[in-house]
Amino acid sequence: MSYLDFEHISHTYGNGSDGQPVLSDLSLQVDEGEFVSLLGRSGCGKTTLLKMAAGLLVPAEGQVRIAGRPVTKPHERIGMVFQAPTLLEWLTVRDNVLLPVTLHGKPTAADREAADARLERMGLAGHADKFPGQLSGGQQSRVALARALMREPTLLLLDEPFAALDALTREELQEELLQLCASGSMTVLFITHDIAEAVYVSDRVVMLQDGGVAVDTQVPLPSHRHYKLRYEEPFNQLCLMLRQTMEGGRPR
Repeated sequence: MSYLDFEHISHTYGNGSDGQPVLSDLSLQVDEGEFVSLLGRSGCGKTTLLKMAAGLLVPAEGQVRIAGRPVTKPHERIGMVFQAPTLLEWLTVRDNVLLPVTLHGKPTAADREAADARLERMGLAGHADKFPGQLSGGQQSRVALARALMREPTLLLLDEPFAALDALTREELQEELLQLCASGSMTVLFITHDIAEAVYVSDRVVMLQDGGVAVDTQVPLPSHRHYKLRYEEPFNQLCLMLRQTMEGGRPR
């Protein structure tokens, strides 16, 4: 069942002849519980779509719907993780995770227990009382993910959340993200420039080009994934096809 719908989306940045078209009559559906990655070169409209899904940007033409309802403003059941962790340096790790709750009122003891449980799940049980500056980049990314999940979102939006990390830490966080999404109760829209990352974490990969969808393909890999998949033929063939398309060549 479709959960997130982009219906005939067109959008231009700027006005008049100086305007820069980004999206043109784009339609895309994401099913409930599905993990979809958006690929494409810089400026192809990936982050624009993500902002529209978050209710942070209204399309010039078309409509975005979540569970059949038009998106007109940010919704509390949407979690979002940016490329930079965007943690508040003056708050402890626990208080950063509690921020979505704090914005609506004073956290309760149950809220603090839930935050600690999130941190424990992310391997940060011993860091709750530290400050962001005392953590590594990978640890800060884990805190940002725990914060996004604090209110148990039905839709998780991720804008290149692991881009600044080293390769091994990035793969570790990909594994943790897959485990967090394993229940299938959360719909995920994930932006990345990394083809291998998109293939590894996704149920489906969508590539944007020239304001529309150039490729929309299911990922033919088992739902329970292991890093060895990255070195097998089906994985590499799909990565090659996406790379050729991104470079303007014909998929083979």
